[in-house]
Amino acid sequence: MAATGAFTNLTTLAPAPGVVAYEVNHPFWSDDALKRRWFAVPSTNLTVGFDATANWMFPTGSVWIKHFDLTLTNGAPAQRIETRFLVKNAAGVYGLSYRWGGSLTNATLVAEGGLDENFVIADGGGVVRTQLWRYPGRQECLACHTEPGGHALSFNTAQLNRPNTFGSLSTNQIQALSAAGYFSAPITASPAELPALANLTNFTAGTELRVRSYLAANCAQCHQPGGLALSLWDARFLTPTAQAGLVDGALVNNFGNSNNVVIKPGSLTNSVLWQRVANLGAGHMPPLATSVIQDAAVQLLSTWITNDLAFPALTLTPTALNLTAVVGANPANRLFGITNVGSGVLSWTVTADATSPAWLTVSPTNGLGNGSVIVTAISSNLAIGNYTKTITIIAPDATNSPQTLTVALSVTASNQPPVANNDNYTVAA
Repeated sequence: MAATGAFTNLTTLAPAPGVVAYEVNHPFWSDDALKRRWFAVPSTNLTVGFDATANWMFPTGSVWIKHFDLTLTNGAPAQRIETRFLVKNAAGVYGLSYRWGGSLTNATLVAEGGLDENFVIADGGGVVRTQLWRYPGRQECLACHTEPGGHALSFNTAQLNRPNTFGSLSTNQIQALSAAGYFSAPITASPAELPALANLTNFTAGTELRVRSYLAANCAQCHQPGGLALSLWDARFLTPTAQAGLVDGALVNNFGNSNNVVIKPGSLTNSVLWQRVANLGAGHMPPLATSVIQDAAVQLLSTWITNDLAFPALTLTPTALNLTAVVGANPANRLFGITNVGSGVLSWTVTADATSPAWLTVSPTNGLGNGSVIVTAISSNLAIGNYTKTITIIAPDATNSPQTLTVALSVTASNQPPVANNDNYTVAA
């Protein structure tokens, strides 16, 4: 690897001038390996085409480097395993892999067809296992580094929109790259205005955000329109979940079970995406260069499927209704929307008060699902005045339940003069 000139010191992996280290928000799963990353653009006259939401455009000669260390003994320093190069050329990209083979001073180029190597891993507590490591061949690199995926998979806005330290400067990576002139035009948007993946271990982020980030980092290079995967769902981060073909999404192959879908709320058995992440074998995903299950991803997906999707957050829109009516008039009707009620039977209660007769009804009267609900206020037997009731909506298999809807009714005399909607209204001269 010394001949590449990418590092001035292979023992310390000190990068050559122009080779810049970077970090990502959510790394691709690589069998528990520790990774470091660098990139280089061949000339200061060449720039990267930035895009906030789509793939970036890279000049020919751009290089990305990813280095892998693997912990062989629990508690001991990790051992160098592999360093990969991805090079942009006129036709797309090509990849090269270098095997360290226990050396700390140089790595050798892996043959075009790739290489398998077994490592004995001591996990601690007397647990010893053999782990297969795959050095990918040239064509295998192209199976993941696809054109729809942007070739350099983690070199995009949502992955690089994060803090990093460059020398003594701590700043946002995209702002730093812009200030250094790497982009064809300066980036004026603030980091808060740009998309950013959330690491699956970032428990301050919502479950769905972490799920979609995991899928974007590990699956989107193939699972998107025009991608290489024979599937119907879209893993791209900015595709709304409701439009991604994930939840109850159709399968190209249901594996002989008509109940199987991409993700089935409440059912791991019928969620094929989860099954393929959680189990090794021919159907395991990601499909290349991995022989170890990512337990954290399996747990995250399991939580999303069995809890968040099975017990969604009950939502009322709006949460307050203001009705007006005149004495003796027809009932005043208004709609409000209910979403994410789950699959259980929805019910509600209306607060009791001293008003007689009861003036508020809700319909339909039972078995509500997602959709609009009619609230009817009957004013014909009410005196002039203001009335308020609270409707409590209960969805037994939804989180954030119960929810309340406040209904205020103002009853006026039939001959009451109109009131201007806007007291500040003026007529132009």
